[in-house]
Amino acid sequence: MVSFSRPSRWPRWARFLVSALAVVTMLTATGVVGYRVLAPADTVVPASSPYPERAVATSQRYGELTSAPLIVDGRLRVYADPRRVWADAQVTSRTEQTPYWTFRRWPAQVAGVVALEGKFEGVALVIVKFSDGVVVALNPRTGRVAWQAETKAGARDTFTGRRTGAATVYEPAGLFTARSSKDGAAVLVVAGGDEAIGFDPWSGERLWFQSFPENPGCHETDWTGETTYVVKDSCAAPAELTVYDAASGMRLGQWKPPGALSGPAEEANWFVQPVSCFRGYSRCSLIRAAPVSQVVSAVEKFESPESGRTASIWRLNNDGSVEAEKFAQADNPFLLSGSLIETEVSGIVRSVDRASGDVQWRSKSAVMRLVHVDVNGVYVITPDFRFVVLHPATGVELSRTDLRKDPGELWKVGHVHVAGRFVAVERITGAKETASDDRYYTGPTPVVMAGV
Repeated sequence: MVSFSRPSRWPRWARFLVSALAVVTMLTATGVVGYRVLAPADTVVPASSPYPERAVATSQRYGELTSAPLIVDGRLRVYADPRRVWADAQVTSRTEQTPYWTFRRWPAQVAGVVALEGKFEGVALVIVKFSDGVVVALNPRTGRVAWQAETKAGARDTFTGRRTGAATVYEPAGLFTARSSKDGAAVLVVAGGDEAIGFDPWSGERLWFQSFPENPGCHETDWTGETTYVVKDSCAAPAELTVYDAASGMRLGQWKPPGALSGPAEEANWFVQPVSCFRGYSRCSLIRAAPVSQVVSAVEKFESPESGRTASIWRLNNDGSVEAEKFAQADNPFLLSGSLIETEVSGIVRSVDRASGDVQWRSKSAVMRLVHVDVNGVYVITPDFRFVVLHPATGVELSRTDLRKDPGELWKVGHVHVAGRFVAVERITGAKETASDDRYYTGPTPVVMAGV
């Protein structure tokens, strides 16, 4: 601390000058500290150890984590909180480890995280969107910036992940992946503020740009199909989906469900939801839609036929056309080649031939949730908290992993992340989303990490 002596024998003007100098000195010091704390800054703590080998999953419960991991390249677990993204390097560790690398921006918040695998230096990229519209691609080997771009931020660009970060890393809004319909190359789509930009994710090069000047603030219902970008104008009468080619930005067509009304606004803005997605709202092959604004689930309709209207399932094709999936009966079916895999109202999982409607197989018992489908398996959680993998062609059980540490555990399933043979399951209490985190999550380490 700076100390000044002001003898009483000094003239008044001298004592005043010394006091003024003391005040200025203190304010200057405070300003320097404040600038260091408050000035916008990017901070990288890079990796200091070799890139780990890919982990091999075995059917077991590994442990519990505080944060929800995005499993990248089979080597890293990537996490997010409001101000930073970080990774640890032991996918099978029972707890979170000392960060392998950390990337922090201030004062912007982390709005979304996605990962792409396969081409950047032979591995992958971790791509982060921030609340100020800045998009940063990180090299997972080092945590260093591969490229950076600026986009327009929207109202939804904020951290929504709560304590675990799950929604931010598993369901990021305005940050999508897709593939080129010509050569299968990866595409990144960043949207916000009534704009959308297509990027080559490996180089950061802009591929296309689209703006939506009509009805500002009404274009935040969007997602990607396998090779398309879809955006809804919620304020048009009736509301309408516009489908673009993800690689070129070329407009392919528009769609609305049969019977959609032209007004009033609350009726014109009909219900729509992407389903059968690869991850989050990316690469969604099906659309759940109805020409009304409110719908009930298939289970609610089965239990009470007069409860309301259900939504229909539609196939989004790569050319932008949309056609009915006439044999789909569930709310959240998965499309796998020529089959629809869905849960009946009884909880039984079934596979249906898309062309004929013939049932190809049914599971032997009911499930709590069908969480994911890919060429390697049909992934379900049973009522007794087992994570079960079924063969996608036959329904034969391939593996069964107990997610509980103690047999008496009771909880609800929150977000679920499947990456290869690794899974992360968020455990929640069933409290309302408005509840505090202490009441919403099951304890301080609510995420179960397992291999299947």
